Amino acid sequence: MSVIKAKRHIAKSEFEQTFSLFYADSRRLLSKASKRRKDFICPKIIWLNNSIYNDLMIVQLNLFAKQKDKKDEKQKRIKYALEKIENFEKAIMVYSNIMSLPFDKQCRWCDPLNKEIALLNGMIEDDNDKSDFRVKVLDWEKMNKFQVLKNMCALHRYVHGKAIKAKNFLDNGETPLIIELIDEAFYNTMTASTFFPKTKEEYQNRKNKLKRALHCLDEIQRPMLSYFNTMGYSDRVMREWSELLNDEIKLLKGLQKSDKKAIL
Repeated sequence: MSVIKAKRHIAKSEFEQTFSLFYADSRRLLSKASKRRKDFICPKIIWLNNSIYNDLMIVQLNLFAKQKDKKDEKQKRIKYALEKIENFEKAIMVYSNIMSLPFDKQCRWCDPLNKEIALLNGMIEDDNDKSDFRVKVLDWEKMNKFQVLKNMCALHRYVHGKAIKAKNFLDNGETPLIIELIDEAFYNTMTASTFFPKTKEEYQNRKNKLKRALHCLDEIQRPMLSYFNTMGYSDRVMREWSELLNDEIKLLKGLQKSDKKAIL
């Protein structure tokens, strides 16, 4: 083990150093979340961090089981790392909204990750396998200008706020389901709003994202009803939650209609 550690110290490359910066910043940010909140917003980030770091160390040290296929295995491992980095965007957006992370701090957090994509792309031999993905962050100024985004951010925070205060002994599995659905609805709404469709292909892409967001908001209503019954929420809480949810559904459907008119 000491030999591997020494070898890593000597041969540490830019792509590993860059991800190390992101890794360290992630640990610092995650430490700021409350203990209960960590259960919902940290596991995905921690898993991706460790998994990608493992991929990078294997690439760096050429630790491949089949030495004769080392070149192909290395290319596969780099592509796996790039795919996992793309999955980071959702986890980062969820954390940023729940923790109200300022725009400049989001940028500082994600800059090394986008640099990592460029570095790994430089190691990919086939241009068709290179990633053109860039991790996007939440622009609060833009969020506040568009009601559909502003309301979704508020709904997302509201649901997470109720989840962390839920009584564990009364939870029959609703909490993780509600969190999964609201995170997915939030992410699809945010990423659908990063561009205005100008072509039929872009329109279809945004249409799929909005459709997915609406599906998740529709699916969340059943576990919500169970939540209301088991957790004993007041009429005020039920009304607030339902209004935020129904308002977002109306706004998303309105966005769908306006897109359809614009593209046709």
